[in-house]
Amino acid sequence: MADRQSGPIADNRVADFSMSVAVINAIRGQGGAALAAQRLHSSLEMLGVDARFVCLDGYQPGDLHPRRAADAVEGARHFGLRALRSLQSRTRTALRPKGAETFELQPIIPQRAARLSIPPCDIVNLHWVSIFLSSETIAWVANARAPVVWTLHDMVAFTGGCHYDSGCGRFEQACGECPQLFRHGPNDLSHRVFERKRRSYSSIPAELLTIVAPSNWMAEQCAKSALLGDRRIEVIPNSVDLQTFSPQAKDGARRELGLPMNRPILLLVSANLSNGRKGGQFVAQILERVSARLPGALLVTVGSGNLPSAVEHQSLGAIGDDKKMAAAYAAADVTILPSLQDNLPNTMLESMACGTPVVGFDTGGVTDFVLPGQTGALAPAGDASAFGEAALKLLQSDNTGMAQNARRLIERECAFDVQARRYKSLFGELIAHDRLH
Repeated sequence: MADRQSGPIADNRVADFSMSVAVINAIRGQGGAALAAQRLHSSLEMLGVDARFVCLDGYQPGDLHPRRAADAVEGARHFGLRALRSLQSRTRTALRPKGAETFELQPIIPQRAARLSIPPCDIVNLHWVSIFLSSETIAWVANARAPVVWTLHDMVAFTGGCHYDSGCGRFEQACGECPQLFRHGPNDLSHRVFERKRRSYSSIPAELLTIVAPSNWMAEQCAKSALLGDRRIEVIPNSVDLQTFSPQAKDGARRELGLPMNRPILLLVSANLSNGRKGGQFVAQILERVSARLPGALLVTVGSGNLPSAVEHQSLGAIGDDKKMAAAYAAADVTILPSLQDNLPNTMLESMACGTPVVGFDTGGVTDFVLPGQTGALAPAGDASAFGEAALKLLQSDNTGMAQNARRLIERECAFDVQARRYKSLFGELIAHDRLH
């Protein structure tokens, strides 16, 4: 495994030969992984790479939709999301404790169709593929199609099924006795899934599977895993559209969104506020701490899920438009990110790109970019009181310098061309090695 940098890598080497890349994510347009994969696909195209986006749903001009697999994949396009929601519902209720995330889901299309959907290319770049590709198909892709670079957006690639392990650490051995399953034991579902992955991954030569972690934390977790710890792991942060997500006048943003002009605003963005890992359970205590000394403070939320009725907040609902989302960041004084485990949240990067400081727990990939006193503030994981104090301090301070620092850091590490050049350099190195052998 190659040595990793202690912070986001900065490698501007770019391969000087043409290459074709298949960027694969199970679905388009829903969730952080899909957004990150689409942004990478676009940035590679801007750099002149022949990049094609492969997914189950939402085909658009330029997406791959092979004629040979048209019937099977087109069928999946129509029932895929419905099947996904059904599977999520069943796994939540039948297998998982309340508030847990979905356990690993099996592919929703025949794997023969999945294989046909992957074109001949020089590199296959996987993202979130849980409902698309089985571990056996991933092994086939690496051995029969092209070297695989797998970008990890959660931990599921190297666990027995959980997307985040909540600190249990069993993925370092062989899973089993999974605390996220109602029915657990040494040979439970997590162990059986783990062993299935072990058999598949072991058939892939080292040079044909490379891991990219968007955060140092994810790289460290992967390096400790029994499934992927012996693979080459590189750290390349996700990118942000710096044209759309950019600083703008706070008053104008508040008028646009119908927010009060003279109240301190904390912004909370989450696709699912009822998810325990996202820290919704801490929000009431955080707000209580802030409001005790800053009575006019207002929480503004974006996303779904319910907060306790005692929490005063103004909901903007789900926002699907990037320009409106950028206005939400600009309207806020501070973005709060109370996640207990997270990779590299797009929310954090987008907020900082807009010049809005972030307060988060000292955990996961948040620490790569939230630098205390420079771009935001951190609190000990799970300490809602300390989190509230940190948010209060920022609300009561002049954060002009912090806003500028945050923007500069995102420009340096997360611009489209920066990410694309890092990936292209890695792809070029792997393609050159593959052609030599």
